[in-house]
Amino acid sequence: SRNQLHGPISPAIGSMHGLETIVIKDNFLSGSIPRDFFNLKSLKAINFSRNNLSGFLSIRFGELINLEELILKGNKIAGYIPAEISNLKKLKVLDMNTNSITGHIPDAMNMMENLQYFSIYDNFLDGWL
Repeated sequence: SRNQLHGPISPAIGSMHGLETIVIKDNFLSGSIPRDFFNLKSLKAINFSRNNLSGFLSIRFGELINLEELILKGNKIAGYIPAEISNLKKLKVLDMNTNSITGHIPDAMNMMENLQYFSIYDNFLDGWL
């Protein structure tokens, strides 16, 4: 973290199949998370906070079933929270504050029994909690 990394995340990261934790925060990463990234089924923790990532939250996040921590705060991520995020039954931390996320919080998230920390402030959400 706190380096001068910039540009998009390389699709080659998807070949690091044994990767369990990735922390690249406080940099200048841009663009969207590449689809090859979702090949990393061993991932337990992702922290891409405070970069310039954009694009939408992929429904493919729901495929990372071993994920316990997802931190995407402080980026430029837009769109809605996909209901598939509720497939992450082991997820304990979900932090997506300070983005451009719209829509509502999916009802299916009520089934995320292990979730201990949920932060979504400073977005453009509506509806009910």
